[in-house]
Amino acid sequence: MSYRLKIQYVQHQFWQAKIKRYFLTPKHDFNNTSIHQKKIGAVFALLIFCFNSRALADQRWFQLELIVFQQHAPTSEQFEQTTTEITPVNRHAQARVGNKTLQNTYNRLRRSAAYRPFHYQSWRIPVASGSVSLPIDVSEPDIGLNGWIKIQRGHLLHVIADLEFSPTESAGVIYRLNEKRRVLLNEVHYLDHPKFAAIIKVSPLEMENLQ
Repeated sequence: MSYRLKIQYVQHQFWQAKIKRYFLTPKHDFNNTSIHQKKIGAVFALLIFCFNSRALADQRWFQLELIVFQQHAPTSEQFEQTTTEITPVNRHAQARVGNKTLQNTYNRLRRSAAYRPFHYQSWRIPVASGSVSLPIDVSEPDIGLNGWIKIQRGHLLHVIADLEFSPTESAGVIYRLNEKRRVLLNEVHYLDHPKFAAIIKVSPLEMENLQ
């Protein structure tokens, strides 16, 4: 049994015993409204705590790595965007710093004359089952990068990215990469655009590796 399942099992047994103890103890005089209200309030508090504990148990931690690089792929597409089209985000994820397992990939891109990598970050973030994480801010105004990336966890795992890149030589033109991609754990995936692209990798994390 994994560490996460052990914690969930212990919490379930503890609160089940608490609720049984309440209902199996001798009844008080419920004409005493104050005692009755306190009992009812305690039961509701226990139920809410059990619900929150289960929600936390359904959370799973992932490591998300992102490399963004400039390229010049042949294209006949005309790019005319000059203002951001990314919807403002009110709240970003408070992600932890992750490990970088794609450093060799980043170094190979640097050695290539066809590519110019300019952003590489790794984050650790929890995602509840059947939900989408808060967006991780990847903006770096000094290099013309704007946007966010997040993880959607359902029956399948997806990464949603909305990135804009405006290099100095583009004369104010903004290139946008907006994509939702199904991903497999521990595999490298590629998000493409004629002017810039991204490499992503999502890895699962166990509780003992979060310390």
